[in-house]
Amino acid sequence: ARFRAGEVSAEDLDLWFLGRELGLAGTAALAGLAEGADGVLAERIARLDGADSPYRFDQADKAPDTAALRAAIVDRAAVLPRAGVLTPALLGAVSPSQLARWAEGCADRTPQDNPGCAALAVDLLPAVPGDEVLFFWRDGLSVNVSLLAPDRVSGLRMLKGDMSDMGPEVLDRVIAGDFALVPAQMQVLDLGTVQFLPVP
Repeated sequence: ARFRAGEVSAEDLDLWFLGRELGLAGTAALAGLAEGADGVLAERIARLDGADSPYRFDQADKAPDTAALRAAIVDRAAVLPRAGVLTPALLGAVSPSQLARWAEGCADRTPQDNPGCAALAVDLLPAVPGDEVLFFWRDGLSVNVSLLAPDRVSGLRMLKGDMSDMGPEVLDRVIAGDFALVPAQMQVLDLGTVQFLPVP
């Protein structure tokens, strides 16, 4: 009744109590709500149907819409050197919590009013076919970067400088193309069947 009267929003309805703890009256009330339900209410009722405990319902109910987050990131990010480098599929291995952080960073702006995130396709591994995609995103006063692949997200080791050098202006430099690809100053030990690379 309070929902029908507009006193409680679809997001705030205690559906678990209504459908699972209030007995026949609650079940009947939930069935009435389900008739013609759409949008948020319909989605929450569907999640309730698939939950076997209050905890699981609460977790599912609060989970971010990962498809929407991926779409928002793809839509907002600066993409270099060409469109199409960043796709929702390439973000498939990114966790929901990380997607939420990235989307928040993308919504921010840089000192030069660029988007707060960027995807850069560069050939960092010549022995591996195709480009690698680096994703930069603003996280408060700093910028983070990850290596993206459809099945994984990897970190990068900083060989020079430290995080104090990764301010928001880094994104402006990336977007402006103010960077260079240079060989790393290290060698590997080759023992025929195996190779060793020092980790600085």
